[in-house]
Amino acid sequence: MKILVIGKGSENVISKIKSLREMKHKVDFLKTNKIFPFHKFVNKLFYIFKLSILDFFIENFYKKKISKYYDLIFIYNSPYINKKSIYYLKKLSKKIIFYCADNPFKKRDKNMWQSFLATKNLYSLIVFQQPKRAYYAEKNNIKNYIIVPPSVNTDFFNNSSKVSNYKFDISFVGTWFPERGKFFYDLHKKGLKFKIFGNRWNKDKIFYKFIKKKIELGHLNFKRYKKIISQTKINVCLFSKGNDDDITERCTEITSSGGLLFCEDSKTMKKMYQKNKDVIFFKTVDEFYDLYKKYHKNNRLIKWISNNGRNKTLSLNLDERKVLKKIIDLTFNLKNSNKKIYFNF
Repeated sequence: MKILVIGKGSENVISKIKSLREMKHKVDFLKTNKIFPFHKFVNKLFYIFKLSILDFFIENFYKKKISKYYDLIFIYNSPYINKKSIYYLKKLSKKIIFYCADNPFKKRDKNMWQSFLATKNLYSLIVFQQPKRAYYAEKNNIKNYIIVPPSVNTDFFNNSSKVSNYKFDISFVGTWFPERGKFFYDLHKKGLKFKIFGNRWNKDKIFYKFIKKKIELGHLNFKRYKKIISQTKINVCLFSKGNDDDITERCTEITSSGGLLFCEDSKTMKKMYQKNKDVIFFKTVDEFYDLYKKYHKNNRLIKWISNNGRNKTLSLNLDERKVLKKIIDLTFNLKNSNKKIYFNF
């Protein structure tokens, strides 16, 4: 098929483009990072306010950039859309998918998703990757949606680069949120060695000064991220409370890479991975500390659980190409099924 992918240019969207091309689709990519003049400043305004004047730039952008017909338009997690732009895109494709990796129904991202919510029933299909999103979708009267697990490129996130001598005892890759600062401050007080990689940690006005030497600010590309997983004895996954998450790409990327995952307690993850066999689950800092003491010196047990986690991820058919094929098949055959949640392929 001829497919147009629209997105902000993250490595997640680039990975999906590569997977679609490996599936023999002809794929064009439209990057939405610079829709507005003075885009860095205006993007912040878009995040905070709902400014109708910005609609002109959104509509003009799509009309200027897209003119040919596609079998499918795939919008990946881009909030820069509105009704007029979707109506225009519908003239160029009979099928439009919106893949939403965040929670547009909560206020963690302030007003960023207001334009998307105004277009919620204009898509052929909306894809969420959290079972919890079903509640919000039904509450907001979204008709055509499905829920799939966070997929992973299992060819890239493999265990070929695992090392025998770990550089990091504990690592966390992710953006700062208030609850995360407190968590790592508490680990710091307990004397644990860890390394944090991610954006916005310097925004923490309470705990940053205590843990800043253990933080590398900035975004990681996939190559560096994968290397850190391989160099880490215990990879931590914390869920965004403001997003109401209980599974993310981190979960499948770490396990697929053969990393030991210490995962914040999660109903969804426990349905997929066996506790203390595939993944280690914790509820509190104290429980994390006790589990750390139990496992961190036992390299044989770490290797066993890491291998189990990778094998379980592979057995769940979470490979990105398989998940994308499922999404596309459902988009073109949606009337044949009333099922909403596809976590067991």
